[in-house]
Amino acid sequence: MLKPGEKVFAFILLLIGCLALYLSINLWFSISTHKAPRISSAAVVPVIVSSLWVLISLCIVIKNFRIESESLTLRYILPPNVLIILALIIIYCAALLMGVRFYIASPVFLYASMSCLMRKDYIRNIIITGLVTALIILVFRIVFSIVLP
Repeated sequence: MLKPGEKVFAFILLLIGCLALYLSINLWFSISTHKAPRISSAAVVPVIVSSLWVLISLCIVIKNFRIESESLTLRYILPPNVLIILALIIIYCAALLMGVRFYIASPVFLYASMSCLMRKDYIRNIIITGLVTALIILVFRIVFSIVLP
């Protein structure tokens, strides 16, 4: 039995392989100075590799669609922790775009994400957040002279 997402992953690999094959064939024809591309040109290797990629991924897709798989649920694809961290990242980026200083937004984001993921040791999270923020400021502001937003 296949795990959730294996069929989709194999199909995505097939699509990317088709794109690589298309691009490598275009490269092969564009490098060729003669009317027909030569087997000895430099672009033959990408064509061969991408052809094998498409052939093997097509075999995997055909084999996978014959096998039964577990049901794919939204909770499996995006667990609650991932959704929460994604929301925190969006809020962090929005805060930076709205003009909140890096020195304020970054420690708040770090503390919120660490507290969300660990769900304990809140005092330790504050200490780690302070140390990480100080290290970032030391390295980027003082050592590399980068102006932080």
